[in-house]
Amino acid sequence: MAGYQRFCTAACVLVGTILAIVVRAEGVDIISPQQAETLYRDGAQFVDTRSWAEVQFGMVKNSLHIPHGDIADQAAELLVNKAQPLVLYCAAGGRAGKAAAELTELGYTNVKVVGDGAGFKELRSAGVPVNN
Repeated sequence: MAGYQRFCTAACVLVGTILAIVVRAEGVDIISPQQAETLYRDGAQFVDTRSWAEVQFGMVKNSLHIPHGDIADQAAELLVNKAQPLVLYCAAGGRAGKAAAELTELGYTNVKVVGDGAGFKELRSAGVPVNN
């Protein structure tokens, strides 16, 4: 089982890295967990794009939970200000990157992604407040 978990983690990091390249090409900023912590203190809206099962183990305090597959359907209702600073995260950056690209296509202008293999665990380690 441990080998399978390592494989899944490595696959997520690889997919996250590939999507980060695509997201950069679409004009979305990829940021580190430390940069995200600063944006949190400055009042940016965090959006957790992980699954319902994953958020049961915690999420960034005051963040919105919009699974990446639902972002286009829920954005207009939950993210009214298209210029508001948004920081999207998941487990390793891949799903958040995909959601960020969709938001950019919908006209959101200040979207950032915690990526390059970083996600919720790294945000917690960087000092971003979380709910358990």
